[in-house]
Amino acid sequence: MPRIGALLCLVVAASGAAHAQGENDTSTAYEGPPVTMLRDGGLGAIDLAGKRAYVEFQNSPRLSTLLARRAQSLGAVVVTTGSEADVWIEAKGEFKAAREYGNRRAHADVGEVFEKAGAVQTTGLRQDVMFSHGGAALDAAQATVAANLLSAVADASGFRGWFNNLVAGDPDGFCFRGCEYKQTAAITLTVRQASGAPVGSLSVAASTSDRKLLPLPLVEAALAEALGELDRAYASPPSAASGREPNGVEK
Repeated sequence: MPRIGALLCLVVAASGAAHAQGENDTSTAYEGPPVTMLRDGGLGAIDLAGKRAYVEFQNSPRLSTLLARRAQSLGAVVVTTGSEADVWIEAKGEFKAAREYGNRRAHADVGEVFEKAGAVQTTGLRQDVMFSHGGAALDAAQATVAANLLSAVADASGFRGWFNNLVAGDPDGFCFRGCEYKQTAAITLTVRQASGAPVGSLSVAASTSDRKLLPLPLVEAALAEALGELDRAYASPPSAASGREPNGVEK
């Protein structure tokens, strides 16, 4: 399992940003539940030394810079436009979370989450409306419309989450069962030649369950694993013993 804390401490501290903690845990020192890592695919083999590389992490200039520096450390010459490049190194990711009960969930782009220092908004709360004055004032269809309207107004204004967090420390109010978010940050790293010919593609997912959303620790864990694989695949030129040519094609 990758060491959690070092990578984001460097990048987030460099930004000089300070953010309050709430439902989202945006701290860089992770002491939470165990993180499960899953990997799929591989990056193939290519000699990056001296090659012009266009590097981009979708929707995140800071992660693009981090990825570019890693490519430079492997000998690549990073260029600013794809038309100049011999090879493209691209990454993207998504963060998903959902509670076991109810329909509160989150779905966000990893690049955007990182640029916002871990801010993730949960959506999809539906709250029952009960009428307690005896007889039913509305039929079932009308009651559903009223409940959905009130719920939509409360969610859109942010009032419900603000009030519940203030009173109970939870956006859904007091939660006694199924309060943990099953959450995953997944990153896909793709390397291809300028011609479009694929070199390799790796997907890494970091998952855990917790009452708090943990986007940054999970993003960091997935990113550290992806960058580690980039180092392992491209740290030295492919050897004859590997059975591959430098462009990643089988001999």
